[in-house]
Amino acid sequence: MEDESEVIAPGNYTGYLDNVDIYDCYKIYLNNGQTVGITMTPPLGSDFDLILDYPGLGWVGSSLKFGSETDSVSTTATSSGHYAIVLRQWQGSGTYSFSLSAS
Repeated sequence: MEDESEVIAPGNYTGYLDNVDIYDCYKIYLNNGQTVGITMTPPLGSDFDLILDYPGLGWVGSSLKFGSETDSVSTTATSSGHYAIVLRQWQGSGTYSFSLSAS
């Protein structure tokens, strides 16, 4: 199956997750040595997770906080390529927001 993740640039984004649509996936291209920071705020009363993944390396960063707490991931790329940003609904539903920075 072809990867249909949206390629995004640093900025601010919103999305919606519920029991039917439990994942949103995005991609960002990072060069080796580039630092990425992601902060995700889930809706009140929900539990969403934030995962940064690189093919072949697996999870290179994750924040799996319980409840409606803000999740953050920051890491330095060890390889150049497309990194996957995965937002996962664990409990509850609603609109989340996240910011993405890269330097």
